[in-house]
Amino acid sequence: MLKEAKISSKLAAKYKVQLDSLAVEFDRGFHDFKNLEPQFDILSSPFTTEVDSAPEDIQLELLDLQANNDLKEKFKSDSLPDFCKSLSGNLFLNLKTLLLSF
Repeated sequence: MLKEAKISSKLAAKYKVQLDSLAVEFDRGFHDFKNLEPQFDILSSPFTTEVDSAPEDIQLELLDLQANNDLKEKFKSDSLPDFCKSLSGNLFLNLKTLLLSF
Protein backbone atom coordinates (compact mmCIF):
# COMPACT_ATOMS: atom_id res chain seq x y z
CA MET A 1 0.00 0.00 0.00
CA LEU A 2 2.80 2.42 0.89
CA LYS A 3 4.63 1.62 -2.34
CA GLU A 4 1.56 2.74 -4.22
CA ALA A 5 1.36 6.11 -2.46
CA LYS A 6 2.35 8.99 -4.68
CA ILE A 7 3.97 12.13 -3.35
CA SER A 8 4.67 15.33 -5.17
CA SER A 9 8.19 16.12 -6.31
CA LYS A 10 8.11 19.21 -4.06
CA LEU A 11 7.33 17.07 -1.02
CA ALA A 12 9.91 14.47 -2.05
CA ALA A 13 12.56 17.20 -2.33
CA LYS A 14 11.67 18.47 1.15
CA TYR A 15 12.04 15.00 2.65
CA LYS A 16 15.28 14.42 0.74
CA VAL A 17 16.82 17.56 2.26
CA GLN A 18 15.77 16.48 5.75
CA LEU A 19 17.05 12.92 5.27
CA ASP A 20 20.35 14.17 3.84
CA SER A 21 20.74 16.44 6.86
CA LEU A 22 20.11 13.51 9.22
CA ALA A 23 22.65 11.38 7.35
CA VAL A 24 25.30 14.10 7.67
CA GLU A 25 24.61 14.48 11.40
CA PHE A 26 24.74 10.71 11.88
CA ASP A 27 28.12 10.50 10.10
CA ARG A 28 29.47 13.38 12.18
CA GLY A 29 28.50 11.56 15.38
CA PHE A 30 30.42 8.47 14.33
CA HIS A 31 33.37 10.59 13.24
CA ASP A 32 33.59 11.88 16.82
CA PHE A 33 33.66 8.29 18.08
CA LYS A 34 36.39 7.43 15.57
CA ASN A 35 38.54 10.26 16.95
CA LEU A 36 38.03 8.97 20.49
CA GLU A 37 38.74 5.32 19.62
CA PRO A 38 42.36 5.32 20.93
CA GLN A 39 41.15 6.69 24.26
CA PHE A 40 38.40 4.08 24.45
CA ASP A 41 41.03 1.39 23.80
CA ILE A 42 43.12 2.69 26.70
CA LEU A 43 40.05 2.73 28.91
CA SER A 44 38.93 -0.79 28.04
CA SER A 45 42.33 -2.51 27.87
CA PRO A 46 45.27 -0.39 29.00
CA PHE A 47 47.52 -3.45 29.24
CA THR A 48 47.15 -4.44 25.60
CA THR A 49 46.63 -1.11 23.85
CA GLU A 50 49.32 0.05 21.44
CA VAL A 51 51.45 2.63 23.22
CA ASP A 52 52.21 4.46 19.96
CA SER A 53 48.50 5.13 19.42
CA ALA A 54 48.14 6.77 22.85
CA PRO A 55 48.51 10.50 23.42
CA GLU A 56 52.16 11.43 23.91
CA ASP A 57 51.67 12.67 27.47
CA ILE A 58 50.68 9.19 28.69
CA GLN A 59 52.90 6.92 26.59
CA LEU A 60 55.62 6.52 29.21
CA GLU A 61 53.05 6.01 31.94
CA LEU A 62 51.32 3.40 29.81
CA LEU A 63 54.62 1.55 29.32
CA ASP A 64 55.21 1.55 33.08
CA LEU A 65 51.68 0.31 33.66
CA GLN A 66 51.96 -2.50 31.11
CA ALA A 67 55.19 -3.67 32.74
CA ASN A 68 53.60 -3.96 36.18
CA ASN A 69 52.08 -7.41 36.74
CA ASP A 70 50.57 -6.46 40.11
CA LEU A 71 48.57 -3.66 38.50
CA LYS A 72 47.56 -5.97 35.67
CA GLU A 73 46.00 -8.37 38.17
CA LYS A 74 44.36 -5.48 40.01
CA PHE A 75 42.84 -4.26 36.72
CA LYS A 76 41.35 -7.69 36.13
CA SER A 77 39.84 -8.00 39.59
CA ASP A 78 38.77 -4.43 40.48
CA SER A 79 36.25 -2.03 39.03
CA LEU A 80 37.71 0.77 36.92
CA PRO A 81 37.22 3.46 39.60
CA ASP A 82 38.88 1.25 42.23
CA PHE A 83 41.71 0.44 39.86
CA CYS A 84 42.26 4.15 39.15
CA LYS A 85 42.35 4.90 42.87
CA SER A 86 45.11 2.33 43.26
CA LEU A 87 47.35 4.07 40.72
CA SER A 88 50.03 6.23 42.24
CA GLY A 89 49.26 9.85 41.47
CA ASN A 90 52.93 10.66 40.97
CA LEU A 91 53.70 7.84 38.55
CA PHE A 92 50.44 7.72 36.61
CA LEU A 93 49.00 11.22 36.91
CA ASN A 94 48.15 11.74 33.23
CA LEU A 95 46.88 8.20 32.72
CA LYS A 96 44.73 8.39 35.82
CA THR A 97 43.28 11.71 34.66
CA LEU A 98 42.45 10.22 31.27
CA LEU A 99 40.82 7.11 32.74
CA LEU A 100 38.73 9.11 35.21
CA SER A 101 37.56 11.54 32.53
CA PHE A 102 35.19 8.94 31.08
